Amino acid sequence: MILQSKLVNLALLILGFGLGQGSLFAANTFLFWNGNYDLVANFGAANALVTFAYFIGDWGGLVYLAKETVVRVQGRRPVEASYLALSLIRLLVATLFFAGFIIYQVSQPPSFFAEYSRFASLGLFAYAFNVNGLLDGTSRAGISGLTQALPVVLAAIVLPFCVAVDPIVAGRILGSVYAVGMFMAIAIQLAAVAPNRERALQGFSLSTIWAVGRESLSYMLAPLPGHALFRVQVMLATTFLSPLLTALFLYVRQFVGIGYQWLGFFLRVDLKDFSAYLVQKKPTFIAVLRESMVIRHGAAGTLGLCGLALVLLPWRPDLAWGLLIYSPCILASSIATTLQRVFLLQSRGTENVIILTSVAVMSCLVMFPFVDTLAIWPLVGIELLSQVLQSGIFAGRWRLGIPESGGGDK
Repeated sequence: MILQSKLVNLALLILGFGLGQGSLFAANTFLFWNGNYDLVANFGAANALVTFAYFIGDWGGLVYLAKETVVRVQGRRPVEASYLALSLIRLLVATLFFAGFIIYQVSQPPSFFAEYSRFASLGLFAYAFNVNGLLDGTSRAGISGLTQALPVVLAAIVLPFCVAVDPIVAGRILGSVYAVGMFMAIAIQLAAVAPNRERALQGFSLSTIWAVGRESLSYMLAPLPGHALFRVQVMLATTFLSPLLTALFLYVRQFVGIGYQWLGFFLRVDLKDFSAYLVQKKPTFIAVLRESMVIRHGAAGTLGLCGLALVLLPWRPDLAWGLLIYSPCILASSIATTLQRVFLLQSRGTENVIILTSVAVMSCLVMFPFVDTLAIWPLVGIELLSQVLQSGIFAGRWRLGIPESGGGDK
């Protein structure tokens, strides 16, 4: 099937990213270069924290359901049953987040964040039924990439029109637009996948819900420290930096985020082949680093960002220096995420979480004394130090013991 081609899926993921994050980047570029730093900072910080709720609300479903689809074990419950159980768990998480945002909104003075989070979190109830993992597992990741771009595109279109709007009203408008986009995206996903109801109910019980919740939790916890670390950076920026520097940090981070997203796309479309490569070749640590296409893309991304910084230096030296400082993170991330993936495929999820959590906390503690009101480099230093420490520890604890998965070739 043409939609199951790796190149087609990668192209669709890139298209979805271009439509989604690309349009948001364009909107923020317009605002940043026209001096609307308050709106860039307000929306960037609020959206970062709300999307963190969406990440937790997925409860590891992206990777968990993909693995359930790809690696089938005889006697295992149908993947549709796992999807139904996970959706019910995600509904509960959505309810808790929505209640939390409501409580925050009524207990705090009116603000952009309070209003945006209250309305945008409504989309969590739709996101509880997302089938991104099923799409990835059936080699249709491109469809999930396109649909997930929809709420971002709608918010990006509306964002520039909120320049002259009161921040409270702007928060309500943008949050509502994001939630509506999410409902539309999940409706399209369900129309494309249409999970089999009979198989979903096969052997379904409370014990199934408990088992799925426990199993998928590790897939949420593994990347959680990295996601949480960025939100810590955002909170530090909004606490210590001026709106101009906060906007600069968030804007530069969007450039880097493009590199991170590209690495993530390649990791997703290459999941089956990379798993098979590890099983068949049982490579050494050095061999994985040498052969990894993800790391090559990471190196190219770092060099590209440095080149862009040199081009921008005559016009916006603050932006240029921010890009130069942040550029090594793309290469460092490509190495760290490649090694993380090996550990996950070895079913070493708990060890992975411990390593990532430890280095995230350590990095914050090391760099916090350097945080001040006049520079963004300490915030970038938190991220880079975390990635370097991750790779060092993964290298020190390297070993291979991956169960047979029946994937393709490398």
